[in-house]
Amino acid sequence: MLEKTKGIILQNIKYGDTSLICHVYTENFGRKSFMFKGVRTKKSRLKSNLLQNLFVLNFEIYYKEGRDLLLVKEFSNSISFNDFPYNPVKSSQALFLSEILSKCLQEEVSNSAMFNFLISSIEYFDLHSKIANFHLAFLMKLTPFLGILPSTLNKTDQIFFDLRDGAFVDAEPVHLEYSDKNLSAILFQFYNLNYDDSLEIKLSRVQRNALLDQILKFYTIHHYKLDNLKSLEVLRELY
Repeated sequence: MLEKTKGIILQNIKYGDTSLICHVYTENFGRKSFMFKGVRTKKSRLKSNLLQNLFVLNFEIYYKEGRDLLLVKEFSNSISFNDFPYNPVKSSQALFLSEILSKCLQEEVSNSAMFNFLISSIEYFDLHSKIANFHLAFLMKLTPFLGILPSTLNKTDQIFFDLRDGAFVDAEPVHLEYSDKNLSAILFQFYNLNYDDSLEIKLSRVQRNALLDQILKFYTIHHYKLDNLKSLEVLRELY
C-alpha cells in the first residue's frame, strides 16, 4: 500500500548503473532502506541531488510490513536548507554526523521524540555559523534518546566522567575507562548547556579531538560500535 512519511537521509549507496539505495530514518517507521529506481539518469523526473546526507525529505513509498527494501514512488524537499549543503566545512561535519546516526539508529519503529530532536538539531546546524563544537554537543544530547544518558552530580568541581558506568562521579574510578578532570569538566558543560552556549566553549584542536575520542569510546562501551568511521579523519583535520 502507498504510505507517506518524512525522513532523514543517513546514507546512500549506488545500485547498478542508474539507481540508489538509501538508509533513511523515518518519522513513521523508524529506520528503513529505500530503493530509488533510475534516479541517476538524466531523464529521471526524481532528482538524486536531494538524496544527500542529513537532507530531510517527504516520501511516498510502497510499504509492506517486514520488507527489507521499500520502493519509493515520489519524494520532495521537506526542509530547504540555506547553508550546510553548500558549505564544504559543514558538509564534512554532516557526513560525520550521518555516519554516526547510520550506525546508531537501527530500530524499525517510530520514535517521535528522537525524530523531532534530529530535525531541530539539523535545522539549528544549518542556520548557525559557529559550529566547530556542534558534533560534540550533538553527541552528548543524543545520549538520552539512545538510552545511554550519563547520570550526574550537582557540583561541577572535582568530577570524573566514568565511561564504563556512564556517570559523572566525584572520585577517580579504580579502572582506566574514565576522562581526566579537565576533559570531564568540559564534557559536563556539553551535558548541561544548550546548543547556543555549547558552541561558545573555547577549545583547542587537541582538546576538541580528545573530547571526541572520549565520547566515541563511551558510545562504544555502551554497545554502539563506532569503529572504522570513514569521515573521522576529515573531521579531525577540520577541527
